[in-house]
Amino acid sequence: MKITNQLRELFSPKKIDIVLFHSTGKDLIMPYFRNYRVGIFDFSLSNLNIIILVQSIFLSRGNIKNIKDIYLAKFLQYSNPKIVFTFIDNDARFYRIEQINPSIITFFIQNGYRGGNRDVFDEKFDNFHNKDCQYGKVSYMFTFGKEIGEKYTHFLSGKYLPIGSFRSNLIPVEDKSIKSGTLLFISNFEFNNFFAKSAVIYILNFLSEYILKKGVKLVILARTDSVKEYQFYFKNFKGVFEFIPRQSFQNTYQILDNHEVVLNICSTLGYEAASRGIKTAFFHILNDYLDLSYSFNFAWPKNVNVSGLFWTNKADFFLFEEILDRLFMISKKEYNKFLEDIKFQEIIEFDPENRKVDIYISEILKNTFL
Repeated sequence: MKITNQLRELFSPKKIDIVLFHSTGKDLIMPYFRNYRVGIFDFSLSNLNIIILVQSIFLSRGNIKNIKDIYLAKFLQYSNPKIVFTFIDNDARFYRIEQINPSIITFFIQNGYRGGNRDVFDEKFDNFHNKDCQYGKVSYMFTFGKEIGEKYTHFLSGKYLPIGSFRSNLIPVEDKSIKSGTLLFISNFEFNNFFAKSAVIYILNFLSEYILKKGVKLVILARTDSVKEYQFYFKNFKGVFEFIPRQSFQNTYQILDNHEVVLNICSTLGYEAASRGIKTAFFHILNDYLDLSYSFNFAWPKNVNVSGLFWTNKADFFLFEEILDRLFMISKKEYNKFLEDIKFQEIIEFDPENRKVDIYISEILKNTFL
């Protein structure tokens, strides 16, 4: 019976209420739509519809580049959803859906920190600017904060709703067993990215001296499952460190909560850590190594000083030491006052249990399925 149902889905397009554009985040978001018919759109073999695929190939007339666009249009035609949403806010096709199908409500949930270079705003949007200075259209944008929401509106028409990090909001803060004297370094290891590795090596050279000098324990939280990542740190860090392999997202946030100070270069997890009230240092030095503009500076697109109480955009050992010393000395309450002073919630909010998302999605569903 199960095989028969799978074959039917492969060959017989069905009507659905809501489409998740790409399967990313499906296990986290589906509880919101348990009373609706939900389908997944992506190009994975398990989700492809044979009839639509054959039609798309035929209609493309040999132009392979058009097949995916045609497939999306036909999929929406057959499934006839009222809502399409996604966690993948950097797929250009998503922003064409509402332009082509004005009756469909679309929204995205931001799933990562965004920079202006080599990220969404130049690779996906700038190449498609039109005379109205807007690339596409959505109904709603669930963004980390107000600042990035405003940035999106330069390229997209739609209403932004700051919610913080959907994933981080799901996991309660557990800071009752903080390991004193620990520095957790969030790895942004990219094996084939020479410039990113160079930035990490620069910071590791500093940390080799700092750990020995201050008697702090270094813990490295891996980005990948690759043994090459451990080998990279073993080769480039001169000292003793604890290495934590990549974890489930639930465990990752608990690990953040349990360390006294967190250090990151330019990562989503770093911003999530600070939003959770964890004393977090930001060494945003990628601009120096990638020869980029200000868009990889701390807090982008918000304008703040080049260096501050817990951040710097300069590759400078003296500033690094000053920042870490300060964070080990102050309390979490004092750190949160620092965050308030620069209105950090405008960069990324923290909304325990996603109470805002509950309200927004409930309202969207009520207004759509009257």
